[in-house]
Amino acid sequence: MEKPCSCSEGSYVATRTREIVLAPQVHNCAYIRKRNALIPEAERIASQREPERFGHERPTWKILWSLAFFAAMSELASQKGI
Repeated sequence: MEKPCSCSEGSYVATRTREIVLAPQVHNCAYIRKRNALIPEAERIASQREPERFGHERPTWKILWSLAFFAAMSELASQKGI
């Protein structure tokens, strides 16, 4: 059973009868590829904005870094017209 596309959103699901089937394609593969290409840059920006001043295992830092990452993804997507 092959995935209908090669992007990270293509997946398999289990039914009530425990049969494994392809999930319906409810996404835009081109959008997913463009979005995923922004992740390394967004990670770099988030790490600059929220350095590990609390220690990377602290919940406070994880929350702040995640917020910085989401903001960076939004900004980059807007800049790139995604």
